[in-house]
Amino acid sequence: MKDRNMRVSALCGICLASLALASCAQPAAEERCTKEPFGVKKIAITTSSKTDEWKPEEVRSLRRGAYYEVGSFSIASATWLILDWDQAAIIEVSRTIGPATASQHLPQSETLVRNGAMAGREWTDKVKRRSLTSQELAGLVCDANRLWLDPYTREMNAIAFGITQSFWLVGDGAYKEFSGTGVIPKPAEAFKTRLTDMK
Repeated sequence: MKDRNMRVSALCGICLASLALASCAQPAAEERCTKEPFGVKKIAITTSSKTDEWKPEEVRSLRRGAYYEVGSFSIASATWLILDWDQAAIIEVSRTIGPATASQHLPQSETLVRNGAMAGREWTDKVKRRSLTSQELAGLVCDANRLWLDPYTREMNAIAFGITQSFWLVGDGAYKEFSGTGVIPKPAEAFKTRLTDMK
């Protein structure tokens, strides 16, 4: 009986030790992940289109980060949701095609209204910016780096109600596109949703 009790005690000790290790493993892994540099390892790199002149300056000047782009043919509008790693900010640019209004800072808000034109077309951009804390920025590292290593290949889909979407990672001259027409892949959609919730 004594030997049996000793074996049971030993087994319990092993179980408790295993549980303790398991509970510590996740935070340790999370801590390592948040300390990783942004986009050091990359696969399935694609060609950038962020330098297109009609895109907002917040996209064209992006050095490290990500951006989501959605446009509608039917109502002549476009929106960009941008993660600027170096400025530690989430920026949303909402564009309406049509006669431009005067550029202005809206009172009691962080919204800037500006206008632009190219090839005979005018537009108005509304730009909203939200600064990120160091903890928020670090928390995005894991998801972004997993996307850099996602073996995604572009799929062409039917245009959904005249809407086109794309999601881009940007990292020191390297670019990765997650897009088709009408939808973006689930991993990129999840990252975009997280940015939307934080903006």
